[in-house]
Amino acid sequence: MKFIIATLKSWNIELAKILKEQVSIQHEMIIIDDKMDLKLDKIKSFNPDYIFFPHWSYIIPKEIFENYTCIVFHMTDLPFGRGGSPLQNLIVRGMKETKISAIKVEEEIDSGP
Repeated sequence: MKFIIATLKSWNIELAKILKEQVSIQHEMIIIDDKMDLKLDKIKSFNPDYIFFPHWSYIIPKEIFENYTCIVFHMTDLPFGRGGSPLQNLIVRGMKETKISAIKVEEEIDSGP
């Protein structure tokens, strides 16, 4: 399998590097750690089976999610908490526990299966 992990947070980048080492015998993986590097031509040249977006805070271009299976992770049990700033919204509501949802990227934010 070939996959991309696109993340901007330093802790996720470090974990992605460890994962890359662990799976390198069976899988091909690249890490995108700058939103300016999330370009269709770069993705086309690698041709991944999946693109994973842990802690991604930017709009994913339609040309990417329409041509590749993109999975984003969201810090609530969707559809509850849909939208931006989920952690801050949970804190304001006095909530101390949540779930992580893995969803397929679609045009409407946080709406995929």
